[in-house]
Amino acid sequence: MDYQSNTQPRNHDFSSLPPDLQALVDFYFSQVYPLPSYAFLHPATTIRQAAEGTLETSLAYALAAVASYHQSPAQSRSDMEVHWIERTEDLTWKHLEAPTLPRLQALLLAVLYRVETGAFQRAFMLSSIAARAAAAMRLNHEQAVPASASASALSSALRDSEQGRIRQEVRRRVMWCLKLVERYFCMGLPEFELCPVESISLELPCAEGHEQADLHTSDHGAYRLYVKLEMLRRDIVKLTRSLAVNDASFAKLPSIMRDFESHLEQIGSSLPLSSASIGRLVTTPYLPRHLIAQLSYHQCHCDLYRILLAGPYREAAAVAAAPTVLDTLTATLSSLDPALLPKAEQLCLHHATAIVDLLATLNQASPRAQLLEFDTAICGYHAVRVLLHIAQLGNVGGGGSGDARQPPRPSEEWALSRAELCMASLKRFFPTSRLVQPILDEMRRAIEVFAARRAGGAGGGGASGTSRLASPGLPGHTGGGQGASKDQAAARVRQRLAIHSLLRQADFTEDEDQQQQQQQQQHQQQQQQQ
Repeated sequence: MDYQSNTQPRNHDFSSLPPDLQALVDFYFSQVYPLPSYAFLHPATTIRQAAEGTLETSLAYALAAVASYHQSPAQSRSDMEVHWIERTEDLTWKHLEAPTLPRLQALLLAVLYRVETGAFQRAFMLSSIAARAAAAMRLNHEQAVPASASASALSSALRDSEQGRIRQEVRRRVMWCLKLVERYFCMGLPEFELCPVESISLELPCAEGHEQADLHTSDHGAYRLYVKLEMLRRDIVKLTRSLAVNDASFAKLPSIMRDFESHLEQIGSSLPLSSASIGRLVTTPYLPRHLIAQLSYHQCHCDLYRILLAGPYREAAAVAAAPTVLDTLTATLSSLDPALLPKAEQLCLHHATAIVDLLATLNQASPRAQLLEFDTAICGYHAVRVLLHIAQLGNVGGGGSGDARQPPRPSEEWALSRAELCMASLKRFFPTSRLVQPILDEMRRAIEVFAARRAGGAGGGGASGTSRLASPGLPGHTGGGQGASKDQAAARVRQRLAIHSLLRQADFTEDEDQQQQQQQQQHQQQQQQQ
């Protein structure tokens, strides 16, 4: 049985597909498939079905569109790409009540295409359909084996069957990729979760290729570890949001942090390659997976320790907390081990520096721009914010905190140079990305503000300095006026979305006039791209 087979007849209408479909499919697996978000198709099966003309029609259209988009701009055919994605969506609606694995894969590719091209509202709504289809197909659980099956039938049909193992792995990857895509809209807000982790009972993805193979044919488990780290980052962000509105977790904060540290130590020992290996990976196909696994490992530490950062840093607990819990939080922080706060700052600095160094090393070693996961830019963005913030704290009160336990902080000149290196790397790797542009704009603004404040000799705590380096919140949600209720203030804190949140960029509204204006702007942007 083929892993993509289903009980519904297929309609292999390839009349409007390009004659070079096979070349596009080959390009997809050589260049796009190494990105973790796109790793949910089985290469050999898909390539064979494309060659035989038996590939699910909607999947053929979606593959053609995504592969064409990621080819060089000189080969761009955006009008045809949009047509192919629309055909994919039409077939999704036509078979809405009969989801299959290939159709779900096609829909997930359509979501990713809409994300890449800036149609964030449509991508978000389509992703909810994909999540429903996955739940209906019970992809959140390991594939069940019929209790009545004989031992020989089990052996041939699933357990010892190559096709059975492939199908099981593809099911897992579709579900985990849905979680990876979900994080780009928001993280840590249960009302926007498409696939709650608590309802997922799946093994992590298997390593690509054989563990003993060379770097050109195996990812050595980097994709698997990245998914594991992604779930850990989600839990840390949920902790940060819960601290902002609920004082019940404050007393347990030190023990919670120790638990996270234990998990990270275990994962760190499992990373297949060290940071120093990135330079020699530039010619290998699975570079994006190795890089993002390393970056995500360091980002986990930054997410965890920035909770305890001093000064006006947005994700720091003392800044993020709602007025209703601020007094309790202040008392809790003052009761912590005095050595914990400077330790957290130094670890945050160490891991943020490691992120920037990884990106700068890759930029220097790469003869060409690499196709990288969007999360790469997110990690770089947060690393820059951390470096600028901590360097700025060093000048408060005349060059130090006055605490003998406080290790020396980096100079502002050094932090600025690292920030500029990071931004240069991201600009090279994401030159035209609609997803990354808001991140680059915000990084540029933060660097300019930092440099201007430094040139002007402003103090470290001024309103025009550090407060602007802390990433802005969602427009219109910036504060709780005196008339605001405690619940409203807590909700505003909980729902602040980062600059890289696609849900923030989608900017959903109930106003019909505003919706029409947004649709017109999106139509004009699509025409400009064409």
